[in-house]
Amino acid sequence: MIKRMLILMVLMALPALAWAHTCPAYEDMINESLEMAEEMGLSDETVTEIESLRDEGMRHHEEGDHDTAIALLDEALSLIESGG
Repeated sequence: MIKRMLILMVLMALPALAWAHTCPAYEDMINESLEMAEEMGLSDETVTEIESLRDEGMRHHEEGDHDTAIALLDEALSLIESGG
């Protein structure tokens, strides 16, 4: 019975662990885009906003709040995609 409970707990934790590893991938995509900000036509104001969202998202990631982190990083990526 205890073995089954442990297996169930591990299986329940796996999606959260996978979700946690998404944050650094998003951060990498944002950083790569910021390197090309000028070519993409992003204004300095937009770049500052994207950097702020990225930094706040990664702070939440480090604190273990991955839902908020992903939401913030998604918002930064949306700004990049829309061109600011």
